[in-house]
Amino acid sequence: MISTALRLGRIASLVAGSLVFLYGCEVSRSPLLTDVWVEVVVAMTCGAVALICAWFEIARRDRRPPPDECRFESAGFAVRVRIVASGELVFRGRELVDGKPEYEWAWTFRPDTFADIRATLEGRGHLLELLNRTVPHLDRELRDDPGGWLHDQGIPATFRERGVSPSRVTADLRLPNRPRSRAPIRYESDAARRPIRRR
Repeated sequence: MISTALRLGRIASLVAGSLVFLYGCEVSRSPLLTDVWVEVVVAMTCGAVALICAWFEIARRDRRPPPDECRFESAGFAVRVRIVASGELVFRGRELVDGKPEYEWAWTFRPDTFADIRATLEGRGHLLELLNRTVPHLDRELRDDPGGWLHDQGIPATFRERGVSPSRVTADLRLPNRPRSRAPIRYESDAARRPIRRR
């Protein structure tokens, strides 16, 4: 609500200041606008108000709390990512058939792997915000399982299927059609975007 009010105030101040300044230019007979100094002062005041509103918008955006979770959905797959109470990063994925979950899995990354995840994403800030910016630009097969993609970059994690003990570690599981080495990041229909990592 406050952000909307600040945005509307900024826009209104810019529009009002522009209109007043244009009116002053229209009626002025002096090239320096000395005979319409009132209009000039009003226009400058409106511009200053717009700058103040913009500053408060930026300040509020910087103080915005980090997201609680992020979701990625595509045809037949849905992935929910959260940082749970233990501090671990958990990817919970579902394969959907006719809108119903057919297969469920989870990747769990310990807090001591977060530095490696940030290095893979080549960014700073909250992990969920980094994932929100990165995952939508990956190929579809990587978007369907972003936790598995991070594991393929050499980041240790625990993999669990529904009904399977969470103590099973990814190194003991053979995942079909997924390379074990560090794979290059591919982007879908986005040749202009710089790849995050290419080795």
